[in-house]
Amino acid sequence: MPVQIVPQLTALAQPFADVYADSKVLVIATTLLHLGGLLIGGGTAITTDRAILRVALTNGGAQRQVLTEVAATHKFVITALAFIVISGLMFLAADVKTFLLSPVYWSKMGVVTLLLINGFRLRNVEGKLTVATAIAHDDVAVPAALWNSLRAGAVTSIAAWFTILVLGVVLASS
Repeated sequence: MPVQIVPQLTALAQPFADVYADSKVLVIATTLLHLGGLLIGGGTAITTDRAILRVALTNGGAQRQVLTEVAATHKFVITALAFIVISGLMFLAADVKTFLLSPVYWSKMGVVTLLLINGFRLRNVEGKLTVATAIAHDDVAVPAALWNSLRAGAVTSIAAWFTILVLGVVLASS
């Protein structure tokens, strides 16, 4: 981001920053929204990712069950991500200069972008696997390449959620 735009964005956000600085309730609510979103979204995603990693590549019935669980988690994770984004924008508006000039902030935004791209990729693979498992019998596993792709996405998801948490803690303490 060009450094010369930071003063204009800071001035634009200043009314909110003033209200935020004077309101403990707003600070607490924003923090709770952000941490609650991380807890619910990240916790749900990581639990589902672990289920994906535990399922045997040779067990079609277990794969189908895990895919059903994965599909059921999307609403919770996407809703939690919405709360994380809203509260993150509130944090940004409260201190534009600090965040926009921070390499840690931009690293965190990079990992958030990776998490979102990975999520879209996981949903695509999940859709293909759902079709493949609908065709297969209980004792027939889906193509290993598709399941391995889902497993790789699960590993990426776990790593991204943890990295976002670490970078958030570093950012909050800097």
